[in-house]
Amino acid sequence: MESVGYDRVTPLLIILGISIAIFIIRERQLKRETAKILDLKNGLETEIFTLKHTHEMKLIDMLNQHSLELQEHEKRIRKDSTATQRCVIKGKTTEQLAPLLKPLSEKYTLTDLHFVGNPFDYLVVKGMSEFNNGNGQNGDLEIVILEIKTGNSTLSKIEKAIKDAIEKGRVSFDLIRFD
Repeated sequence: MESVGYDRVTPLLIILGISIAIFIIRERQLKRETAKILDLKNGLETEIFTLKHTHEMKLIDMLNQHSLELQEHEKRIRKDSTATQRCVIKGKTTEQLAPLLKPLSEKYTLTDLHFVGNPFDYLVVKGMSEFNNGNGQNGDLEIVILEIKTGNSTLSKIEKAIKDAIEKGRVSFDLIRFD
């Protein structure tokens, strides 16, 4: 009898043993695969961190470089602006002092010059001094539109248009009376 019971239990024990062995083997495989996955995850996280850090550093370097370029550009603009302001101030000062300077004082009498400033610098009534002193006649007068320039400055758009109008004879005299 004992052998009959043992015979029944033996296959169950064998099946149970095999099941436990399979369970243990699978558990070990699962642990190894989990460890591999964790290693891969850690490797990826490290790679992502490294890439992120590298790109952040590159971006910081690019931003710093761009900032330096902007600062240099701003310095150039300020320098150019200062130079332009100096030229404008020099030009305006020269326009005001021009009657006292040789090239203009040799060509025109100071009292014949009338500063306008905009859109041209001077209206010259050449011969007006002699005329007012009784030494001139109507035909002796000449009207000159005078523009003063310094350095390499050129005529503005409106100054060119005024010059063109004068050269083409589009000049007239108008008298308006108020009662």
